[in-house]
Amino acid sequence: MKLTIQRIRLVLLLALMGAFGFGVGLLRHPIRKGSAVGDPVERPQLSLLSSSSPKQGERVPAKDIEDALGRGTDSERLWCLTELLGRVELGEIGEVVDALTALEDATFQAIALRAALARWVELDGAGCLRYLVENQGAWTAQLTQTFTQSLFALWAKSDLERSRAAVEALSGDVKRDALLAIADTMSASAPKESLMLGLEAELTEASLEQAGKLWDLLAASEGLTAAELRGTLNASGLTDGVIGRIFTSIANQKVDEDPAGAVQWAAAFEGPAMKAFALEPVFARISKASPDQAVTLLETLPNWQGHLSIVRQVAREVLKKDPRKASEWVNSSQAGIHRFLLLRDLASDGIQKDPRHVAKVAEWAAYTSDVRYMHFAPVAGRFAEVDPEGALAWFQNLEPGGQVDFAAAGAAIGSRWAEEGIDQALAKIEEFPTSPKLNGFTTGVAEVLGRDAPEKGWQWVATLPEDLAPAALEGLVRGQVQSDPEAAAAQVDQIESRALQVKAIEALTEAWAQDDPESAAIWLLGQDGAEDTKRATETLLTEWSYVDPLAASAWLRELPAGAARDGAVVAMTKRVKAADPQLSLEWAVSISDAKTREALVPRLAYHWYRLNPTEALDGAMGMGLTEIELQKMMDFIEKGSW
Repeated sequence: MKLTIQRIRLVLLLALMGAFGFGVGLLRHPIRKGSAVGDPVERPQLSLLSSSSPKQGERVPAKDIEDALGRGTDSERLWCLTELLGRVELGEIGEVVDALTALEDATFQAIALRAALARWVELDGAGCLRYLVENQGAWTAQLTQTFTQSLFALWAKSDLERSRAAVEALSGDVKRDALLAIADTMSASAPKESLMLGLEAELTEASLEQAGKLWDLLAASEGLTAAELRGTLNASGLTDGVIGRIFTSIANQKVDEDPAGAVQWAAAFEGPAMKAFALEPVFARISKASPDQAVTLLETLPNWQGHLSIVRQVAREVLKKDPRKASEWVNSSQAGIHRFLLLRDLASDGIQKDPRHVAKVAEWAAYTSDVRYMHFAPVAGRFAEVDPEGALAWFQNLEPGGQVDFAAAGAAIGSRWAEEGIDQALAKIEEFPTSPKLNGFTTGVAEVLGRDAPEKGWQWVATLPEDLAPAALEGLVRGQVQSDPEAAAAQVDQIESRALQVKAIEALTEAWAQDDPESAAIWLLGQDGAEDTKRATETLLTEWSYVDPLAASAWLRELPAGAARDGAVVAMTKRVKAADPQLSLEWAVSISDAKTREALVPRLAYHWYRLNPTEALDGAMGMGLTEIELQKMMDFIEKGSW
């Protein structure tokens, strides 16, 4: 099986250790000046330790241990330590390890500890474990992990059965580290058993570093069929997030070896959910490396069009290289809502790369589904930034119908034209044939005019025909509010036509409320004709409740009864319904219009009942609902719907 980077490092480390540590020293220190590559480094003399080195069978003095760790380079220290370890007896090994655990250099400590533990495991693995249990409380988490993993990796090599049994007496992180070390040691000779042992480590997404070892084991395991792997993972108790990462690890390795074989492996899983779970990481890997190959392999799967998330994933990668190819592939292979969703995503993702073609993609999306396409206007605006003439010609040639917001799309293009040159944009309005598209374009031009040259804008609006004036007023007011809302309000007050004035009031209120709802509210209350400003009041309340719900509620409580207040209350009930159904009903019962109240109150009461039946019944009875409202509420409860 293939070695992971971590395992390669470990193998190299063991090799260096086997050479008495010289390799480690060479990696950490440059070759001495004057020596050729490959020349032997001078072997440190034992006199570095003491004047008279101990002979075989003699006790190693504590001073020799101290000298070995305190003199020379890392390679010399490790050489001397190795010389000592060859003579250390069981009663002395603890002293050596005591000295090693006190080292501050974590890198050298890990290397030296592994050498010392190899000797201790050779002498008495159980005694080494007792030392770990007795001392871990005084160690750092890193030292405990290093000690545990080294101990059990070495012990498992020499006595797998005893090391495995010893783990049962451990708990927590120490047990997890021990299990993973044993599993790693077993992975080459017994991958399935290694896998099962690794799963016992009770990994969670929080222990990502430890989980990484398990994923490596899984990815390297050979002989696991799809069914075996699925059963093992399902029974493991791991979280979905960890299992997903496992699949990604396996998928990446299989794709790197054989992309077509990886697809076959993933497709062998049974059940739509598990199949998709395995296929998605496979195609994520393939599509990033070769989008064209991903398309080819995806089309070999039965009913591949139904894998919407995978099609979207592949299409987005194709889009990065060829937007036209990606969108045409989706447009020809998908239908209905799937085609709409995919084309919508492609239009949003590809707008910076090829806005001309993306506009065509947006058109496909808008005319192939009954879902209103909210991204159409941004696409149109971006197209106009790159090619104003081309964008306008494309917009004018759009067929009526479809789910196109012509007003928003036209405004996006009109504003870009006005940014390029206001006089040119005004002249284009005169050439534009009368249509809903013209209204949108006019609104966009007027907004820029109101922002940059409001006086000229008001003079221009006065010259427009009645059918175009409302669209121009809407844009003009929105634009002027950005720079001088009070001046815009003064201009709106002077509009003679009440119908046009109401439209302007609505536009001004919505724009002003986004930045300063309190000032907008003061101005709106001073308007005559509460009936025809009802919509403006609703809009103000909606915008205000997002900015400052407490202030909006206080303002609404002071609003005099009437159509405007009723409309604002309806807006407030929608705003708070999900978070506080009781408050929503309390607002509804304050509506003055009997017809509006009777239509709304029973529905809100039933909504509350569905969330908390007892509280809703008691609360509704105490809010003064009429007999008709209570009866309708009970009817809804009996039917289970309204």
